[in-house]
Amino acid sequence: TPVLDIEDKEKFFILKTPEGEVRAKHIVLGTNGFTHLLPPELGLKRAQLPMFVYQLITEPLTDEDWKALGWKHRGQFYDKTTYCPPTCRTTVDGRLQFNLCDIYVGEGRSMDEAQKVQFYDAAERMYKKVFPAFQKLKIAQRWSGACSIPFDVRSQVG
Repeated sequence: TPVLDIEDKEKFFILKTPEGEVRAKHIVLGTNGFTHLLPPELGLKRAQLPMFVYQLITEPLTDEDWKALGWKHRGQFYDKTTYCPPTCRTTVDGRLQFNLCDIYVGEGRSMDEAQKVQFYDAAERMYKKVFPAFQKLKIAQRWSGACSIPFDVRSQVG
């Protein structure tokens, strides 16, 4: 149910919806990557970093592919040197799942599909740079979603 307005009555909140009102002692704003769309008076806009995460998943790797990769235990990696690291992990059915984040800050950033195409392409280029042996390995699926990281890297509830 969409909440159209929130009134702070000191001891409780009134949440207004299209169907009526709800009273609550506590509320949780579960907005994640869409926090920047909230009214500025809530003070949450600059407490987090909105971003898109782009996922690529390969077709299943052959035994030869795994040997070329050199991962005996078919593990995962991530880069600790960046705030939003690219990561790669293996799946149960023998694929590689690779992600790349697009961090953005600002007003009115578009979240439409056209914005995503360039980052899917960038993620695929990065994937092929990290794994040069897999230039011919096909990407089976691509998807993305909005999320965010609090600046202090801790969940914010309050």
